[in-house]
Amino acid sequence: KINGELVANGQTISVNKGADVIIETSMGNIAEAKWLSLAKGESGGVYLEAASKNNTAEFAITADTPFLSDAEIRKSTLVKKASERSEYTLRMGAKDRAMFGEVFRFTIDVK
Repeated sequence: KINGELVANGQTISVNKGADVIIETSMGNIAEAKWLSLAKGESGGVYLEAASKNNTAEFAITADTPFLSDAEIRKSTLVKKASERSEYTLRMGAKDRAMFGEVFRFTIDVK
Protein backbone atom coordinates (compact mmCIF):
# COMPACT_ATOMS: atom_id res chain seq x y z
CA LYS A 1 0.00 0.00 0.00
CA ILE A 2 1.04 3.57 -0.67
CA ASN A 3 -0.66 6.16 1.55
CA GLY A 4 -3.18 3.49 2.56
CA GLU A 5 -4.21 2.53 -0.99
CA LEU A 6 -3.51 -0.76 -2.76
CA VAL A 7 -1.18 -0.25 -5.70
CA ALA A 8 -0.89 -2.43 -8.81
CA ASN A 9 2.40 -3.18 -10.55
CA GLY A 10 3.05 -0.34 -13.01
CA GLN A 11 0.50 2.02 -11.45
CA THR A 12 0.96 5.78 -11.05
CA ILE A 13 -0.08 7.28 -7.72
CA SER A 14 -0.82 10.99 -7.32
CA VAL A 15 0.26 12.79 -4.15
CA ASN A 16 0.10 16.42 -3.15
CA LYS A 17 3.33 18.39 -3.31
CA GLY A 18 4.92 18.49 0.14
CA ALA A 19 3.04 15.42 1.39
CA ASP A 20 4.85 12.44 2.90
CA VAL A 21 4.58 9.13 1.04
CA ILE A 22 3.95 6.17 3.35
CA ILE A 23 4.65 2.57 2.34
CA GLU A 24 3.17 -0.53 3.99
CA THR A 25 3.34 -3.96 2.43
CA SER A 26 3.39 -7.70 2.80
CA MET A 27 4.92 -10.26 0.49
CA GLY A 28 4.83 -14.05 0.24
CA ASN A 29 7.84 -16.29 0.69
CA ILE A 30 7.39 -18.86 -2.08
CA ALA A 31 11.01 -20.04 -2.03
CA GLU A 32 12.20 -22.83 0.24
CA ALA A 33 14.56 -20.83 2.46
CA LYS A 34 13.28 -19.11 5.60
CA TRP A 35 13.60 -15.31 5.43
CA LEU A 36 15.43 -13.98 8.49
CA SER A 37 14.46 -10.79 10.26
CA LEU A 38 17.74 -9.58 11.69
CA ALA A 39 18.89 -6.35 13.28
CA LYS A 40 19.11 -3.50 10.77
CA GLY A 41 22.18 -3.88 8.62
CA GLU A 42 23.05 -7.39 9.85
CA SER A 43 24.35 -9.67 7.09
CA GLY A 44 21.71 -12.09 5.78
CA GLY A 45 18.72 -10.12 7.09
CA VAL A 46 15.87 -9.88 4.58
CA TYR A 47 14.51 -6.48 3.62
CA LEU A 48 12.48 -4.68 0.96
CA GLU A 49 14.45 -2.21 -1.14
CA ALA A 50 12.60 0.75 -2.64
CA ALA A 51 14.77 2.52 -5.20
CA SER A 52 14.32 5.53 -7.47
CA LYS A 53 16.78 7.77 -9.29
CA ASN A 54 17.20 10.00 -6.22
CA ASN A 55 16.25 7.79 -3.28
CA THR A 56 16.96 4.28 -2.02
CA ALA A 57 15.45 2.97 1.20
CA GLU A 58 15.56 -0.41 2.93
CA PHE A 59 12.73 -1.72 5.12
CA ALA A 60 13.37 -4.81 7.27
CA ILE A 61 10.76 -7.54 7.51
CA THR A 62 9.07 -7.66 10.93
CA ALA A 63 9.62 -11.38 11.71
CA ASP A 64 11.32 -14.51 10.42
CA THR A 65 9.21 -15.82 7.56
CA PRO A 66 9.13 -19.54 6.73
CA PHE A 67 8.27 -21.04 3.32
CA LEU A 68 4.68 -20.29 2.20
CA SER A 69 4.18 -17.54 4.78
CA ASP A 70 3.82 -13.78 4.43
CA ALA A 71 6.39 -11.23 5.57
CA GLU A 72 5.33 -7.72 6.53
CA ILE A 73 6.95 -4.33 6.38
CA ARG A 74 5.76 -1.85 9.00
CA LYS A 75 4.14 1.38 7.88
CA SER A 76 7.12 3.64 7.09
CA THR A 77 7.92 6.89 5.34
CA LEU A 78 9.23 6.31 1.81
CA VAL A 79 9.42 10.00 0.82
CA LYS A 80 9.37 13.01 3.12
CA LYS A 81 7.73 16.03 1.52
CA ALA A 82 7.30 14.76 -2.05
CA SER A 83 8.50 17.32 -4.56
CA GLU A 84 8.97 15.57 -7.91
CA ARG A 85 7.71 12.71 -10.04
CA SER A 86 9.63 9.54 -9.16
CA GLU A 87 9.63 6.03 -10.58
CA TYR A 88 10.23 3.35 -7.92
CA THR A 89 11.32 -0.26 -8.10
CA LEU A 90 10.65 -2.62 -5.19
CA ARG A 91 12.74 -5.76 -4.67
CA MET A 92 13.59 -8.11 -1.86
CA GLY A 93 17.16 -8.48 -0.68
CA ALA A 94 19.25 -10.45 1.79
CA LYS A 95 21.81 -8.01 3.22
CA ASP A 96 25.31 -8.58 1.77
CA ARG A 97 24.04 -11.65 -0.11
CA ALA A 98 21.70 -11.04 -3.06
CA MET A 99 18.61 -9.31 -4.38
CA PHE A 100 15.81 -11.74 -5.21
CA GLY A 101 12.17 -12.17 -6.16
CA GLU A 102 9.76 -10.40 -8.45
CA VAL A 103 10.37 -6.74 -9.30
CA PHE A 104 7.43 -4.39 -8.61
CA ARG A 105 7.29 -0.90 -10.13
CA PHE A 106 5.17 2.18 -9.47
CA THR A 107 5.38 5.92 -10.09
CA ILE A 108 4.69 8.76 -7.68
CA ASP A 109 3.27 11.77 -9.51
CA VAL A 110 3.37 15.02 -7.53
CA LYS A 111 0.55 17.49 -8.17
